[in-house]
Parts: sequence; structure tokens; C-alpha cells
Amino acid sequence: MGRPHGIVRVLWSKGVAGPNGCIIWTGSADRGGYGKTRFNGKHTTAHQAAYEAMVGPVPEGMELDHTCHTRDRSCNGGRTCQHRKCFNPHHLEPVTPKENTLRSENTGPGQNYRREVCANGHPFTEANTHIRPNGNRTCRECARLSVERRVQSPPQPPKTETCRRGHRFTPENTYQNGAVNTCRECRRASQADYRARKRARLTGVEVAR
Repeated sequence: MGRPHGIVRVLWSKGVAGPNGCIIWTGSADRGGYGKTRFNGKHTTAHQAAYEAMVGPVPEGMELDHTCHTRDRSCNGGRTCQHRKCFNPHHLEPVTPKENTLRSENTGPGQNYRREVCANGHPFTEANTHIRPNGNRTCRECARLSVERRVQSPPQPPKTETCRRGHRFTPENTYQNGAVNTCRECRRASQADYRARKRARLTGVEVAR
């Protein structure tokens, strides 16, 4: 128990009262604007050390969210945000990284999460919403219309007489996908190379390039 008491004394010696119950770290900060200190023999943030010393370990796969920042609608965030230096354990809550990102109104995913319609006015209903791994939402209707426009676009003549490997863009050697032109010879070679490498993975025989 000696170490937690020691780190608490260090924290309080470098803390000042802030607005709305925040305790602001006055020591050095990292590049992200978070207070930095040492705890249990390793470098860490001041708020992480305070939580672990006065509350307990942060559950695996979770990170600490500054709830004081979430409540402060006037704060624009960023490295100068004073909430990042707050180490009041009552202002810290373990959450998943995704939830921590979406809670903030100052992150792109957080702003996108609160929008009710996409940039083109389509509603973000459950059926019309695709959620990416980073938490961003995308509009399924916009994606569908984009594919439709690409497929229905009239084919454009090749801008050059040959592809980058020197094959001529003849009518027989040009594959058209909407407005995109592809060299059939290169396409066949790429597909053959893919099949050869797939067989090599299954048989363990290396394919020379």
C-alpha cells in the first residue's frame, strides 16, 4: 500500500482546483496534452495513475473517459483541453475505445454518430446504416447510388494507346467496367498469378515472381 499512498501525495502536490470539481495536473504533459508521471515503475498519465491508485485497475480492453469533458459542451478538445489534465477519479470512467470516441462531440466519428441524416439527406435508419470498424457510419443508399452511377456511366475511350505494361488497348484487349478501362492481358496475368499463389499456399511450394 506504500506506493499508492506515495503516488497520491505526488498527484496532490501537483494538482490545483479547476472548474466543476476538476483537479488539474500542473506538472509536465505528453504530446497529447495529458499529464504524465510514473506509477509502479513505468511512465503513465496522471489520470491513469490516479484511477489505479484510488479506485483500482482499468479493466482489460477498456480505457478511461474524462466524463467532465463529455459534459462540457463548450470545450473544443485538442491538446490544450484542460480536461485532459484532470485526474479527479470521480471524473474518470472505464469505457471501450469505441464508446470513448463516440462520446465526444469533437471527433469526426462522434459528430457523425449524432447526425440523423447523411450529407445527401438520407436518414440514418437501422436498415440504411453501415457501421465501420472505427465507429464511422456510412449511408447504404449513397453507396448503392455510387455503384449504380459507376456501372451506368458510358465507357470512355482509353487515354493512352497502351497499358502501363505496353499491351495495346484494342477492342478485344479492353475490359470495360462502367467508365473504367482495364487491359485484359494484364487482368488475365493477374488472375493467373493469384491462382498460382493460392495453390502455393495450399501446397507449400513457393512461386517465383
